[in-house]
Amino acid sequence: MLTLLKNISPLRDHLTETSKADALPIPICKTPPQSSFIPRLFNDESWTTFKCIAETTHAILCKVIEHYLTHPSYRTIFSYDKRLEELILLPRGYEDTLPFARIDVFLNEDDLGSAGMNENREITNSITSTETFKRFSQIHQVEPCELFESWVLKFIDIFKRSNHYTPQARFAICDYLECGVVDEFKVFAEYFMQQGFDCVVCDVRDLRFDGSVLLDKEGKQINAIWRRCVTNDVLDFWDESQDLIEALRHEAVALIGSFAGHIVHDKQIFEALYHPETKAFLTEEENAFIERHVPRTVFLNDQDIDLEEIRSNKDAWIIKPTDNYGARDVYAGL
Repeated sequence: MLTLLKNISPLRDHLTETSKADALPIPICKTPPQSSFIPRLFNDESWTTFKCIAETTHAILCKVIEHYLTHPSYRTIFSYDKRLEELILLPRGYEDTLPFARIDVFLNEDDLGSAGMNENREITNSITSTETFKRFSQIHQVEPCELFESWVLKFIDIFKRSNHYTPQARFAICDYLECGVVDEFKVFAEYFMQQGFDCVVCDVRDLRFDGSVLLDKEGKQINAIWRRCVTNDVLDFWDESQDLIEALRHEAVALIGSFAGHIVHDKQIFEALYHPETKAFLTEEENAFIERHVPRTVFLNDQDIDLEEIRSNKDAWIIKPTDNYGARDVYAGL
């Protein structure tokens, strides 16, 4: 599959991570998501393939982020808003380059050559309660992907190893709440509190920085933030977000999921992975992996592609914006 990019600006930093067994049966969706009754099941071979692709991709992306942060000349191959570049370069305060990621895959199940956590969880719950699934699981070993507790434990681990660690810390899950999945945030907050950390769901615009500490709208200090707000929303609400940004400039709070993660979520990353400067610091094996797995991606303009060739071969292409999320403004030639 080939990809065309329609414009240049930031994209969503909204990522997920999967692991093993789910817990805390708290209902999330008021209206159940629609799905087929026939569930998607993957065998061990598929699981191993996913694991290998995800881990290799993650290692490559971490190298790209670190190279961007440490080599100013490399930054010129990306076209970012200057405000975004400033956010990317803000100090992180912990070692984990890309702590939270969702790797999307186009899977050909013949040769093994990929949505939201709420929907995944609720659809799985609805399937596992059926008589069909009960009978199936009597003769097959089945295992779900756990999407909540594993990330909470990882978040706490990162925070404990950060420059901001304090034993009585308060956490905040932050977004522009009209854009976020608030019910999901509340479930995560419950998991954090089960681990002994107070956690609040905050709108970024309600945060206040007093020059030394970051406060929520109740006037209580926040020590660490799980950033669920995406970078293009931060730019859209730039003036209203300055208290958070100032707190980060002063290194007054840990932002788990730094803005540097945007580098690998803007669709420019696909073109950047093929750039000679990127190839130069990746291994031969990593470059071969990119050739096998990363779709050819170019900008949709006269300088980068023959537009007549695109029109005559439209079924081979997908047109995407560099900056959006939720599959908005995506057009498949088919």
